[in-house]
Amino acid sequence: MRHKNPSLSRAALVLSIAVFAFIGVWFYLQRNRIFSPGSLSAQSKAGVTLGGFQSHADFEAQCDTCHRPLDSTLADACLSCHENVRTQIQTQGSTHGRLPDPQTCRTCHHEHRGRNYDMTSAARKAYDHELTAFSLAMHQVDYQARPMQCTACHRESDFALQAALCRSCHQQDDAAFIQRHTQDFGEPCLACHDGIDSLAHFDHAQTPFPLEGQHAEAACSDCHTDTATRVSQEANPESTAVFWGLSPDCNACHAEPDAHRGMFGADCQTCHTPQRWTPARLNGKPFSHLENAGFSLIRHRKNADGSALTCNACHRQSLDTFGIGACITCHEGLDSAFMQPHIQQFGGNCTSCHDGVDRMRGFDHADVFPLDGRHADIQCTACHKDQTFRGTPSECVQCHQEPEIHRGSFGLHCQNCHTTNAWVPAALRYHSFPLGHGSTTAFDCLTCHETTYTQYTCYGCHKHQPAQITQSHTQAGISLQDLPDCTRCHPTGLRNETPTP
Repeated sequence: MRHKNPSLSRAALVLSIAVFAFIGVWFYLQRNRIFSPGSLSAQSKAGVTLGGFQSHADFEAQCDTCHRPLDSTLADACLSCHENVRTQIQTQGSTHGRLPDPQTCRTCHHEHRGRNYDMTSAARKAYDHELTAFSLAMHQVDYQARPMQCTACHRESDFALQAALCRSCHQQDDAAFIQRHTQDFGEPCLACHDGIDSLAHFDHAQTPFPLEGQHAEAACSDCHTDTATRVSQEANPESTAVFWGLSPDCNACHAEPDAHRGMFGADCQTCHTPQRWTPARLNGKPFSHLENAGFSLIRHRKNADGSALTCNACHRQSLDTFGIGACITCHEGLDSAFMQPHIQQFGGNCTSCHDGVDRMRGFDHADVFPLDGRHADIQCTACHKDQTFRGTPSECVQCHQEPEIHRGSFGLHCQNCHTTNAWVPAALRYHSFPLGHGSTTAFDCLTCHETTYTQYTCYGCHKHQPAQITQSHTQAGISLQDLPDCTRCHPTGLRNETPTP
């Protein structure tokens, strides 16, 4: 008798259908979890929801929330929820932005290791702190020789650095030093310190800005200020330091003086040096407006309206050109009633008289050239041609032409013989021969000096008896060559004088 196969029995068939039905229902209820290598972490932060979930465990049955092999990578799925991490990667900043391969999240953050698995703590252990701007080489233990914890420097909630904790910790070792150090260099410790510490032997001379001249005496905080930090951050958004990235340009610290605003540009070192701000140097030489331009600015610090006087107020086109009209325009605004007759009398060439000190204040002509005698009645324009007052000639011969009769004979010191009261008669201070020659009045010079004052003749009066004079003088031993030099023997003009030896 043949036996039936029990696997083909009705009971076996019913049992098989029931088992497959159970498995199907179980698959349906478990869904994708049946393929999961383990439970997802229930790690969460109070009040924080990402993508509508508080933890990974909330979407454990929805595997395609992270695993979409034909659609996107696992990293894309992570960053779709963790947008703050995406921002760090895009800006290459903070913790994730410095990673060599930030797109492989699972390298540091493991999953499917149970509900109580802390993915953040595990990642911290694997994180290479050398990727940051601060090495932990000198921060392995604290001052109590205990291993340093991440929370000693970082906020636990979001792992942000708490700079205040640096000071709090280091004050335990030397509070006086830290207080002084903070006053001198500011609070952002990472601006200078990198944990090694590379600034232990810092030399400012090796930077693009050596401290020379008066800069050597400046305190660090004079240049490295909160304002400097803000300016450096505007120039370089990645800079968060007070001491790095500051501009070496002069105008980053020194405001451009109102006097030459817009005239010289921002290249201050062309004229100024760190030794001192003044005097400025122009073309390599010390510049003084009084010495170089002949006009002091001591009384010209401000305009008539009280605003700062700028260079281009007078030098309107360039520094090499000076517009006199600027003087008149400004001073007419101060006192028009005075300026109008002043210009008519003295002209518009202001700097011919004024030097800015002002040397013409309380001017007395007697201090320069006394106006006495005939000079007192002369018009200003007779000497000051074209209303030019500076450099006017003061020597007689510069105004009065030398008379032809004594040209080259008496020199140019006219005042030795002449006075301002009258040109003639000349007032000789010494004349060896009596001018009256026995008369109560002086003879005219031309009586004896017919052609030039260095030569004379007595024959102007004695020419009616030349033969008799020649005969008598020859007998006395006077040669014909010496005969014309009458005063040699007659120094006073008398007959019986003893001849000069």
